[in-house]
Amino acid sequence: MSSMVTIEKVIAGGKGLARSDDGMVVMIPGVLPGERVEIGDGRLRSGYWEAESLSVDNSHPKRVVPLCSYYGECGGCDLQHADYDLQLEIKRDIVIESLIRAGVECDEGVVRSVLPSPVTFGYRHRIRCQVSADGMVGFFQRGSKTVVGVAGCLTATKPINDLLEKLGNDQVRTALSSWCTELELLHSPGDDTVALVASVKSVRRDIKKRAQRVVELLGVKTFFLRKGRHIEALFSTASDYSLSQIFRLFSGEREVVLSWGVGCFSQVNGAQNEQLVELTTSLLGDIKGTRMLDLYCGAGNFSIPFGSFGARGMGVEQSSLSIEWAQRNAVHGLIKDWKFIAADVELVLKGLVKKEEVFDILICDPPRRGLGKAVQGVGALKCRKIVYISCDPATLARDIKVLQSMGARLVSLTPVDMFPQTHHIESVALLEKN
Repeated sequence: MSSMVTIEKVIAGGKGLARSDDGMVVMIPGVLPGERVEIGDGRLRSGYWEAESLSVDNSHPKRVVPLCSYYGECGGCDLQHADYDLQLEIKRDIVIESLIRAGVECDEGVVRSVLPSPVTFGYRHRIRCQVSADGMVGFFQRGSKTVVGVAGCLTATKPINDLLEKLGNDQVRTALSSWCTELELLHSPGDDTVALVASVKSVRRDIKKRAQRVVELLGVKTFFLRKGRHIEALFSTASDYSLSQIFRLFSGEREVVLSWGVGCFSQVNGAQNEQLVELTTSLLGDIKGTRMLDLYCGAGNFSIPFGSFGARGMGVEQSSLSIEWAQRNAVHGLIKDWKFIAADVELVLKGLVKKEEVFDILICDPPRRGLGKAVQGVGALKCRKIVYISCDPATLARDIKVLQSMGARLVSLTPVDMFPQTHHIESVALLEKN
């Protein structure tokens, strides 16, 4: 039995929120604010209904026809039906609502306009595909573990799409079947090379032979095998492989090269990552001579550019592989006043607070779960400014609320569109401490 509802807003997760006649919250994908939507019975979840739209009576003026033929079936993108300007509006509203829900004190104008991505399609330098038992490569269907085979992805770069097309070949599927569960395609923006990382549940005796067949059919030179957290190069041509990006900051005024290994975290949108680094540098002003602490520093995505502008300090990251690359990047960039250590962030913070260490600036870029218990250390550490980069508005808002309770003031928050066509949002928050 169908019914009509009006979409109040699009919320975190990309679904529209409406209310049924009896007041029950209804979540609906593929809709936009203000639209009158016919929905079916749906499924009852914990405290809300989940339904599909059967038809839309009054389309939003900024609704567009999705360009991707897999849209709605593939679980990757969820905002392709919205004009890009509307996508940015939706994302800013989600950030603001996250702050309100967390009880963050926020003056008018603190949340800035979303920083648009330089490109809205063809931006992803890294994608992770699922591989079905019969070797079909694709993405999970929305809301399920069924693999949707794809011949291309509009959000991925051309080198990745060229490889995706080849992966649909019947011979390749046969070579991948029964042993490979996931394939990660990595495009290095610095030199346009592409690497493949195949995930397996168990290592079979014939796995190298099968992988060799995949390499021959695809014509790739770089192939890695992942089992759990362990990654190894299967072929000697891949043993010294690295990815890289060249940052040309402030219209080419400063050029910085960053390299990292397979298994290191990196931003998927290279062009927007460059803008992210530039934005963060601009927020801090003249950083020459300042002492910084970079938490969750990775391979030095912020440390290395900041070091090139004359900042000095320490980078902390649990991944020893990422720290190895941060150290290499420092040597390559002739940056001598930075120390990088592989350690647990929370434990390092406790030690620094106990020693009453003082920093001018603390920058952190934690995983999606946020700072967690480390937020207490961030709040207790002696520093003038905190720059918090986040990929989850909810955990960001939660942590900002804690930092405010410890004396920090939210100065600005800039949403950054790192993932066009999806609901995902990067943000840069600047806080100051007395």
